[in-house]
Amino acid sequence: MNQLSYPKVKPQCDKPLDENHDSRRDSVQGSAPRGRSRWERFKDWVNPLPCSLERRPDWKRRLRYFYYRFLRIKGSPQYLARGLAIGVFAGFFPLFGLQTLIGIGLAIPCRGHKLMAAAGTWVSNPLTYGPIFWLNFEVGQWVLGSGEVFASEFLESASALLLLGTEFVTTLLVGCAIVGTIAASASYFIGLWAIGQFRQARRRDRHRKLY
Repeated sequence: MNQLSYPKVKPQCDKPLDENHDSRRDSVQGSAPRGRSRWERFKDWVNPLPCSLERRPDWKRRLRYFYYRFLRIKGSPQYLARGLAIGVFAGFFPLFGLQTLIGIGLAIPCRGHKLMAAAGTWVSNPLTYGPIFWLNFEVGQWVLGSGEVFASEFLESASALLLLGTEFVTTLLVGCAIVGTIAASASYFIGLWAIGQFRQARRRDRHRKLY
């Protein structure tokens, strides 16, 4: 009998994807190729969305992704809370542009979660610089009994801070150490409680879905 032959049809697609699409898709699905550097894996973590979404960025979807990924960070509650506390402590110092790096650096010897430490440094940001450093300066002035007056000009940069003199810098740093220690201690226990509550809620939801 003669066999019927059918014409081969070439699959078509709308638009070709860029060469990075497959690697990013693999990183999202948890099957990233081996032998990749930490920097490449970090870039995939920061920008995991496929190229079709990069052309038209969906910020709500991106923020939602980071929110759920942040909530699903693995590690013991003590490990995560310790990283958060270290980041908060580093964030109370006037180390403009270096707070995140210092927080991550301190998290390594203190055995805290580095991502939580980076997140904790954002306790001080352009919206909270003024109130936080003013409070730190007032505490340092009360402890040392100095006659310095708070000058908001130093908020512009670290070089502007050094121009205000040794006594001003010492007063501010003493206050930063005291207030930062109190805030870090409070954030540790608050973070410990919040992480425990969140994980219990997740376990209850999973149990409800199963049964």
